[in-house]
Amino acid sequence: MTADRDTEEPLDGGWAPTDTVELASEVAAEADAEGMRRQLTEEELAEASQRHWILVGRVAQASAAVELYLRQLMTALLDSKYAGLVAAGLSMSDLIENCLVLAKVNEEISDDQRAEIRDLLTALKPAVVTRNQLIHGLWVPHAGRTEGVEEPPIALTSKRRTGQKAVLISYAEAEQLGQTLNSVGYKIFNWALSILRDQALRRQVFPESQ
Repeated sequence: MTADRDTEEPLDGGWAPTDTVELASEVAAEADAEGMRRQLTEEELAEASQRHWILVGRVAQASAAVELYLRQLMTALLDSKYAGLVAAGLSMSDLIENCLVLAKVNEEISDDQRAEIRDLLTALKPAVVTRNQLIHGLWVPHAGRTEGVEEPPIALTSKRRTGQKAVLISYAEAEQLGQTLNSVGYKIFNWALSILRDQALRRQVFPESQ
């Protein structure tokens, strides 16, 4: 299996790519051969699972907040009472791309403001890649342990028209991912309310069936 990791720069003091799945597998195999690896006890498995799902939940909650902030930003950049309807239901990736285009052509913001929001949106892109791998992939902790070594859990992921692939997402990386989403998302929220406050707070029109 090969690692499916975009080699992006670390974000906002955030994650950098971990070792490949092949290298991690080699380390585990060597530990097995030397008798250093053992199965986790039931207590250790329960502890690992609890840590695991807490991190998944944190990333999921941070992602939900970022989506809300991005929809608000897109609504402000469009400056229409129908903007919320256009932004509704879009994925994080689509929201980011739409906001980048809208910020590029928006005539109400300065070049410095344009550069600031562009940098924030660009910083989210690698975080969204890892977020999708963690939330939509099967991220599972190891059932074994090598003393003195924390092995990153493997996430099994797939994309349209491609085979299943495996990536490594360490616990530290997942923790940093949640922090990065919260930090960058809140900066986007503040940018929209401080730079395009009236547009962000414009009353939106939605179908009555809602």
